[in-house]
Amino acid sequence: MPGDDNMNAVRNEPARAASAIGSGDAAARFAALQAQFKTSYGEIFDDPQYKARGNIAFVSDERAGKHALPNVVPRLTETPGGIDTLGPALGAHNDEVFKGLLGLSDETMQRLRAENVI
Repeated sequence: MPGDDNMNAVRNEPARAASAIGSGDAAARFAALQAQFKTSYGEIFDDPQYKARGNIAFVSDERAGKHALPNVVPRLTETPGGIDTLGPALGAHNDEVFKGLLGLSDETMQRLRAENVI
């Protein structure tokens, strides 16, 4: 099959480089091996496989604008998952946590806010 020789070389390279660890150039060989497979971050946006698989989720946020994020993997047929938001605003759940779970009073909450604690 075309490319088998290349794949065998790729599969054998880590073992070959590992056996030469003391030689001083093993790190360079590993770097060269890794560089052959890297795709730049900018290239993935135009990659047809990334697009077809939906690997990049684009999420709009009123605070931060539109952002590209790694999507949920694996994408299951019946429950594919997804990203709806970048997350709540800082402090959005303070009342729920400090008052509801910890039982702090309204007065304590006001004091903590005035002191920039929360």
